[in-house]
Amino acid sequence: IGEKIECVNTSLQDIPKEYNSFFSLILCNPPYKKINGGEHNPSDHIAVCRHEIAITLDEIVEIAAKKLRNGGRFCICQRIERLADVICAMRANGIEPVRLQFVTSGQSEKPYLFLAEGKKGVKPQLKVEENIKNLELCKQNNCCYILINDRYDVDIEINRPETFSVVP
Repeated sequence: IGEKIECVNTSLQDIPKEYNSFFSLILCNPPYKKINGGEHNPSDHIAVCRHEIAITLDEIVEIAAKKLRNGGRFCICQRIERLADVICAMRANGIEPVRLQFVTSGQSEKPYLFLAEGKKGVKPQLKVEENIKNLELCKQNNCCYILINDRYDVDIEINRPETFSVVP
C-alpha cells in the first residue's frame, strides 16, 4: 500500500504549495462546533476534533479550494446547524454546492447531520437527495471508499486537523 498512498502528518494550514490545484477529491469530517459552542472535552485530543480549536470551518474550505483542481470535489459531513456556514464558506471560496443529503438517526426522522458535495469552478446546480438513515450511510461509505480507491484520480481525505492522506 506504500506505493499507493502517502500520509503526511502536518497541520492543514501547512500543506505544501506543491499540492495546490492537485486534488480531484477532498473528503472532510471537520470539528462540528465553533470554539465557543458548548462544553469542551477535558482531553485536548478529543476537544480539538469536536471544536474549532486548531482550525476553523472557513479555513478548511479555503484550504480545500486552493488544493482542488478545477472541477474537483469537496465533500463534507457536518451538523445540521452548520448548513448555512458550510454553503456560505464554499461559495465564498469558489466551490459550488452541487449535492446535499440529510442524515437521520434510527430513532428520528429529523436530520441531525448533512453531507454536502461541492465542485470547484462550476455553475450553480444544487441537487437535494433523499434523507438517509445513519445505518444506510455506513453501508454506502464502504462502497464509496472502494470506488474512490479504484480510481486513478488523486484524492485527499481529512480525518483529523493534523493529518491528511494523498491517494494517487
